[in-house]
Amino acid sequence: MTVVYGAIIKHKLRTARGMLKHFWPSFLGLLLGVAFLGYQLFVVVMGGGFGIALEPQYIFYLLCACVLLNGYRLLFKQTPAIRVNAATLHYLYHTSYFRKILSAEYLLSLIKNMLLAMLVAGFICGFQYDSLFLWNFLLLSGYLYSGILLSWIRYHVKGELRWVTIACYFFSSVGLFANIYAMRFALIGSVTVWTVYYVFFKPRNLNLVKYRKDIAFLDTNTASASQYDMVKMSQITAEHNANRKRRFLLYHLPLKKNNAIFIKCLIETIRAGSRIWIILIVFLIIGVLIYRTSILAGLPVIGDPAVATPLGVLLIMIAYANIGEILKKQLNTLLERHRLGLFLPVSHRQIFSSYILLGSLVYIVLTIFVGLLMGSKSYLTLIFFTLYSIVFAFDVFIEIRGRKFKQPIQTVLRIFSLMLGFLFVA
Repeated sequence: MTVVYGAIIKHKLRTARGMLKHFWPSFLGLLLGVAFLGYQLFVVVMGGGFGIALEPQYIFYLLCACVLLNGYRLLFKQTPAIRVNAATLHYLYHTSYFRKILSAEYLLSLIKNMLLAMLVAGFICGFQYDSLFLWNFLLLSGYLYSGILLSWIRYHVKGELRWVTIACYFFSSVGLFANIYAMRFALIGSVTVWTVYYVFFKPRNLNLVKYRKDIAFLDTNTASASQYDMVKMSQITAEHNANRKRRFLLYHLPLKKNNAIFIKCLIETIRAGSRIWIILIVFLIIGVLIYRTSILAGLPVIGDPAVATPLGVLLIMIAYANIGEILKKQLNTLLERHRLGLFLPVSHRQIFSSYILLGSLVYIVLTIFVGLLMGSKSYLTLIFFTLYSIVFAFDVFIEIRGRKFKQPIQTVLRIFSLMLGFLFVA
């Protein structure tokens, strides 16, 4: 038994050592960046500190962040919340060792979430370790750990039970914001007890086919990263994306000749991957924080309010520009296939209008969202959307026609679209 557990721990340490050896600058930069942003948000923006409890509005924001974290785990995370080594699953699944190893992973996940809950509870109470800290710590520990277990349950089950996990997530999230502590403990506690009972005491019913495939991909990718084999990593990722099960197919939607290109564009945009959209949302949120708060206060140059506003606008417009690039890349791929012999029973005008329509729909939702976060005036938000949609349509038109001065014209359009971003702060 000792040899089995020792081999698993040795493999984890060897992989971690390889990752640190090749990626320590990235890890160090990420750690310093998170520490700096955390300090700026907690001390400068929220006015917190040791012995200083946060104001109710900032407590609300922290709880919203916890809800978003659990929502991502349950609704968007495609990989399993609890991971074991692929070799461990293959050789030990039918032995008594596997259940003990899985229980150890459950315990490790519990410790991680308790540490995160302790940090958040410390932020809320100003790191004053009193009864209020204890209540918040217990509630947040149960809420965050139940999110992991709900994600684990939803990953393996099918049918009605998947909807039960979503309902449990909403119940516990409502409990997190309840004003009465008894109600908070009732809602969060009941969900936590149910998830713990289902995971630990119900008969094991893992979706082995799906689980084996996913952890094999993750282990192979991690091993390639620890050896700094970037070519193999890219190849594995490309093969995984190509063989990934698709949720949306053409026949799932009301397909007609006049909307076929639009639906194709819509499906390709959805398949772009959640990571891309998460990165773009992060750009937007950081841009809003830079403009609406003093998060960069104290830093040379960029900490100056006169510089912070253009920087925030730049980050927001980077997200807008990348959405346009995603759509144009899809358009170029379609036109290239058409030039190589793919028959398209539609005109270039219909292709053009389909991509413009989808881009406009995405931009109107995004503009409303950004306008609300930035506190922009409604008529300026409308002017921005109208002008930016015209710029985007002209950019797509240039992309299709491929005129002689395509590059200079598109450069001018990018500069003009960046200038339009200042309508949010006017």
